[in-house]
Amino acid sequence: MSAAEPASRPAILCAGMGVRDHVFRLRHFPRPGEKVRARAFASVLGGCAANAALAVARLGGKARFAAPLGGPAGVDAAGDEILRDLAANGVDCRGAVRLSGASSPISTILIDASGERMIANHRDDRLTDLRVPDPGALVADADAVLVDNRFADFVLPICAAARARGAIVVLDGDRATSHSDPLLTTATHVIFAADGLRATAPCDDLAD
Repeated sequence: MSAAEPASRPAILCAGMGVRDHVFRLRHFPRPGEKVRARAFASVLGGCAANAALAVARLGGKARFAAPLGGPAGVDAAGDEILRDLAANGVDCRGAVRLSGASSPISTILIDASGERMIANHRDDRLTDLRVPDPGALVADADAVLVDNRFADFVLPICAAARARGAIVVLDGDRATSHSDPLLTTATHVIFAADGLRATAPCDDLAD
């Protein structure tokens, strides 16, 4: 180990949503019935948990990823691409659970010249029934857990297992939820985007 290398790197488990994003850059959004030509196209990794795991890895942490995905390998191309991109960046993807016959989440993202975007997403409803077989083992040596609430029932047992061993649990409130959502009380830290916080509160004053 070099003198500049830290003695240990924090292990962060990111659990929740992984998506394959198809991004089209346009001069303007198409009107109903109109065909437009994209100025650029990219197929990239998306989803709160997947992007967080990628960021952790690139910042030098030991990144791990858990999510419900379609399968099996070699059949569900979107799931294969999500896991391939993460693994290529050093992310441990053993927490991914794949369902044969289901499709992994995909999105089409249109971005116009001003930077405004439109998104259409497809998520197979069958993925909501997937669970991690052993949440305790998954978080056994995690320093912190970061989850999003797109697959709330998938991540809740993971959060509970992490809290049971005293780990930090950060909830990315990517969608509006209710006051009774158990994820809100299971997490040690909750982060909302402004629109999600207003819809959950409900309150227009963010400080309140």
